[in-house]
Amino acid sequence: MGDDVDDYVFAPGVADAIFIPRNAAYPLGLIALDNFLFPLEDYYEAMEDMIRDRAYDRTSYQVFQRAFAEVNGDAAYYHNFLGAWYENQTPYGGVIEGIKGGGVASTIVNEFKPQGQAMIDEYLKQ
Repeated sequence: MGDDVDDYVFAPGVADAIFIPRNAAYPLGLIALDNFLFPLEDYYEAMEDMIRDRAYDRTSYQVFQRAFAEVNGDAAYYHNFLGAWYENQTPYGGVIEGIKGGGVASTIVNEFKPQGQAMIDEYLKQ
């Protein structure tokens, strides 16, 4: 929190978000340190590996590539929109916990579908 804001700002749940304090004595040095410890080439290689592991065909590969190339702040709202993975009373967390517990995915999803749809409807003002 800086001296000109009213509240703290937190990363939207990403491990690779870097924040430099406004009053840092040598901000460029902090950037250089981050670039040394976490080379950008390693990041791109890891992202490519992650995409290849998840893309089932050329189209899904291209969608992943586009999503990472065109990311914007709008996505921050959707992070944990249906609940965090550890919140078992929310649609997302409940589905994750149910499947990890050995439940049938379709049954578990159907159990949380009304709650999830209500959250989507509220957001879209439907």
